Amino acid sequence: MGFKRQPYDVFSSDQRLWIPEVDRYTYPDVMVTRDPLELKPGRKDTVINPILLAEVLSKSTEDYDIGDKFMSYRTIPGFGEYLAISQTRPQVAHYVKRDQGWLLNDVIGLEASLKLESIALEIALADLYDKVEFSE
Repeated sequence: MGFKRQPYDVFSSDQRLWIPEVDRYTYPDVMVTRDPLELKPGRKDTVINPILLAEVLSKSTEDYDIGDKFMSYRTIPGFGEYLAISQTRPQVAHYVKRDQGWLLNDVIGLEASLKLESIALEIALADLYDKVEFSE
């Protein structure tokens, strides 16, 4: 992807995140941090400095992922971009932090592209959903 020789670390769902403000641990589906990586004091396995988080939504987790979980994420200093990725259709809810609050941009359709701000990367939804078959 576009991360080689860049000052970022990318983690999948097996990396633990600690949200200090609410004292909550989560395992985001995708987490991007900017170097240097920051870990919870006294731990070597728990990240605390994401700049971008992404969750793949399912029917059972969608309300939590875009509700309480996202609300907790928003308390993390330096966190500024969130992706809620649909499993059932080519659609990504792209949230970006602004001075006046969070801006939502729905990116819909395989011909659309998602422009990430925190890592200056553009991803075509056709690539993001490559080999995904949607039911009619």
